[in-house]
Formats: sequence, C-alpha cells, structure tokens
Amino acid sequence: MPEQDLYLWDAVAGKWVKAQAGSSGSILTEESHHAITDLRITATGLAVAGLVYLHWITVNPSGANSVVVFTNSLVALAPNFWAYTKAAKDSDHITFAPALKFTVGLYVETLANVTACNIAYDTI
Repeated sequence: MPEQDLYLWDAVAGKWVKAQAGSSGSILTEESHHAITDLRITATGLAVAGLVYLHWITVNPSGANSVVVFTNSLVALAPNFWAYTKAAKDSDHITFAPALKFTVGLYVETLANVTACNIAYDTI
C-alpha cells in the first residue's frame, strides 16, 4: 500500500499542515483555544464583533421549520455565511472542524421557530 499523508487544519496559521506521528505510529493532534466563550442567542442582531472562530452551535427549536442564519457582518442584510434549516422540531448540536471563521463579526440574520441557540467561539 502506498504511503499516505494526513493533513490537519491550523486555524491560527490559516493553512493545512502535515500531521506528525509519534514513535508508536499514532497521529499526534493538538487543538488550542485561548478562551472559549459560550453565548446563548435568543434574538437577531450582532452577536460578536470582530474576528470570531465558531466551534459549535446547539439549536433548540420552538417548533417545526426552524431557521438560523449567520452573516459575516456587523449589520443586517449581508450575504448569508452559514444557514441551518430543519423541518422537524428536533434539537441539534453541530460541531465545526475546522472552526468557521468570521472576519468582520458574527451577525444573527434570521432566528425563526427557535427558542434559543448556544454557540461556542473564541477570538484567538
């Protein structure tokens, strides 16, 4: 079998890097976060200004056909950056690996049929 390399995303450097293996052959990985912040969102509007790395989101719908839309902006009506829709009234937990990078800010454009969503982010 030909040798294959594994590459991991380095969110700080913004590039893919070759994974390093230990003497046992196990892949060594390290994920570093300066300060993960958990934020509960219950309304549209600016959630976090500036550079944001979004690691996960948990959606708690209030009914069927829930919608969550985030934009990379400080104000409303910017192009959609990330969107979630679900027909059933089921909660979801979504992990982003690598983290989603918002360079301007994380703006909640749409929050429909959602009681709340919790996000975990850092600003490295």
